Amino acid sequence: RNKKKLVENVIQTEGRISKTVHDVIANDIYQIMTKLQIEKNSKAEILDDLDIVYNKARDISRNNFVIDDSIEYSEIIGDLLNSYESMELRLITNGLKKIDWSRLTIHKRNMLYRVLKELLTNMTKYSKASLVTIVFEEKGNGVFIKYKDNGVGCDFVKKNGLVNAENRIKSVGGAITFESEPNNGFLCKIKL
Repeated sequence: RNKKKLVENVIQTEGRISKTVHDVIANDIYQIMTKLQIEKNSKAEILDDLDIVYNKARDISRNNFVIDDSIEYSEIIGDLLNSYESMELRLITNGLKKIDWSRLTIHKRNMLYRVLKELLTNMTKYSKASLVTIVFEEKGNGVFIKYKDNGVGCDFVKKNGLVNAENRIKSVGGAITFESEPNNGFLCKIKL
């Protein structure tokens, strides 16, 4: 029964990825091919369009990323966090390299990666934050992560992304809480 369920999950995931690639990438490439046939678009415009498609493909890849167990997990998370830092956003981490990540199963590490990505993506889209702090800490048998940003905050309502984050953490036996108020940033605490 477990093997059948696993196979069904793989088939569903592959179908979702295939649909996303078709809807997001293939249609954009076809549009670029059409622009090339018309020949009134400049090389710079075509390169800009290709850059956009490349970024979309990279995002799809990152969304379906599976942790490579041969790479140090703190490096993988560090790369993820660094990809969000910009001139407008300062991202500070504390304790990331002090955690013994091998204590967590690969499944837990995958879920944490996706949840941190969701938090950072939401921050980029909605919060207008200029500062994000993420603190990693080991206490007893658990790993604790505290995410905080200084963004605009919100009247807290869990939408798809945060519901997915909550479900991911709960699926691996962890706990997650969210706190936010208008003009008072966003706080998330995770225990694994």
